[in-house]
Amino acid sequence: MQITTSLIGSSSSESLLKLIQGDTRPNLIVNLSSQTNSNVTPLNVNTATCLFKLRKVKTTQLLDTILCVPLPGLENSDGSITFTAPYDQLGAGGRILVAWNPNSLAVAGTLEGEVEVTFADGTIQTAYNVARMIVRSQF
Repeated sequence: MQITTSLIGSSSSESLLKLIQGDTRPNLIVNLSSQTNSNVTPLNVNTATCLFKLRKVKTTQLLDTILCVPLPGLENSDGSITFTAPYDQLGAGGRILVAWNPNSLAVAGTLEGEVEVTFADGTIQTAYNVARMIVRSQF
């Protein structure tokens, strides 16, 4: 499984998300997909539970574990969103929302987050790639 990320309100996906310590916005949108050979398909998480686990780079201690909210739609390569069936269903297009908890971004520095998906049958799949972000200190 792979992930792509974007911040709500940004015009494009970012490779390094830039955030401010202590903020609780902007929310993060994560697109989950799986790739077989050259075929990339959205990962349907309609009946799954998705967690976003956050830690400081080069550490093992989790700073936060956030329960993600499934979103309707499928993100197209041009950034537009398709809401026609079956992507009108929550999570069917692999889109999830990460809403920061009040202490999620309490630590400044370089952070990384991973998405762990638990499917209805109890199986777990974790995205191999991580979302990287830099959190600068407040003034």
